[in-house]
Amino acid sequence: MRAHLRPPARQSALRGLALLLGLAIGTAGARNSCAAESHLELFPRTRLFPVRAADPAEFSFSAQYVGARKGPLIGYLFGLGTPLPLAQLQWAGREKAREPLALEVGLEAGARLLIDDGANFPLQVADFEAGLPLDCHAGPFVARLRVAHESSHLGDDYIRRHPEANTGRFNRESVAVLGAYRGGRTQLYAGGSYFFHRNPSMAAEGIQWGGEVAGPRLWRARLGTYAAADFRARGEVGYDLDVHLQAGVALRALAGRDLRLAFRYTNGHSPFGQFFRERIEWLGLGLFYFPFSAGLAPSFEASP
Repeated sequence: MRAHLRPPARQSALRGLALLLGLAIGTAGARNSCAAESHLELFPRTRLFPVRAADPAEFSFSAQYVGARKGPLIGYLFGLGTPLPLAQLQWAGREKAREPLALEVGLEAGARLLIDDGANFPLQVADFEAGLPLDCHAGPFVARLRVAHESSHLGDDYIRRHPEANTGRFNRESVAVLGAYRGGRTQLYAGGSYFFHRNPSMAAEGIQWGGEVAGPRLWRARLGTYAAADFRARGEVGYDLDVHLQAGVALRALAGRDLRLAFRYTNGHSPFGQFFRERIEWLGLGLFYFPFSAGLAPSFEASP
């Protein structure tokens, strides 16, 4: 049965979204009134919100080999997607602050694929997601307001081999608010999300927090080590804690882009929509490319 937000709740959600947008625009306008200089850049090369490296939902081009210590899924994970910053507006005040106030609007789109290592037609599940983020940057802090759509689809061969599988539709729309702090060699983030439309019906709320710590820099500061963690508690699985850990090396390419080789560990529930109730424990090795890096992502950008 499809779940819809009741009209009063929908109106409250829309009012809250409008209030957050109004606060962001009002803050920008107040700062602009005393600003000495403003600058608008279309399709900037960087993004304001930092990379959440350990978050399995973070957009990237990636390839991973995963072995399951718990759960039935063993094979390859592929990510095809990227955030695309569309416009970034900056204000530099007369006080000549080290970092100006900035607003950024963007577009995110991508897919995540789970491939069975031993199947003739190996696609098990494909998740697709698109989002519209609005970011606000002030000093070491970044805030994000994001509206997104997500859907999940089982592969034909998986359905043939698992006739008991639930082949119903899985799609949902959400609004999320996140905040991040970048300082020195550390970045932290936390926030929450609410599904204002969901099919099948499930609990709507969720919280998320995590961070990244940069380690020693190598190879003339172009190669750096790092460790990252992401934690989630989702109402749809009774607020059981999902743990995602990642550690590896990051290689800086042109224009600040970010290529990483890392080990991953996951303990909790599957990040794929059709399997969201399954308990898993995965170990994996992967290669990740983030076309738009920001802030501290790899350790070579941290202060010594």
